[in-house]
Amino acid sequence: MFVYGAVELKPLSEIKFKKGDESHFSYYAQRCSALISIVSAHYMEFTEKLYGKDTANQIQKIGNNYLELAIKIRMKNNNLNFKEATNMVMDEQKIIGESYVNAIKENFYKSGQQFIGSFVFDDYDLCFNAEKLNIY
Repeated sequence: MFVYGAVELKPLSEIKFKKGDESHFSYYAQRCSALISIVSAHYMEFTEKLYGKDTANQIQKIGNNYLELAIKIRMKNNNLNFKEATNMVMDEQKIIGESYVNAIKENFYKSGQQFIGSFVFDDYDLCFNAEKLNIY
């Protein structure tokens, strides 16, 4: 487990997601949205060089879709209007995002080699390969 800021980030690979549980999927969507947003904001040039501009733009769209999905689930499950749900999700996104940024700084900036083995890298992979999640 990793603790950064006000939130405890457990690697997505260690979380057991209950099949059909929208709140679990919403949490996954929020984590992925935050992480994709960070990568897009700070490493877009690198992503474009690795995968091309079109793929980099598609990755950004996937992050936005995850965010939209998390908001819709929050609206439905908590009987909130769009603005209330958005505010709630964005507050959580900020905390999750800060936690990922701290994890990246701690792992990547010390040694580029460590980042590859970091849970952040694994989480990023799981954002595009949900079939690898631990679902029960």
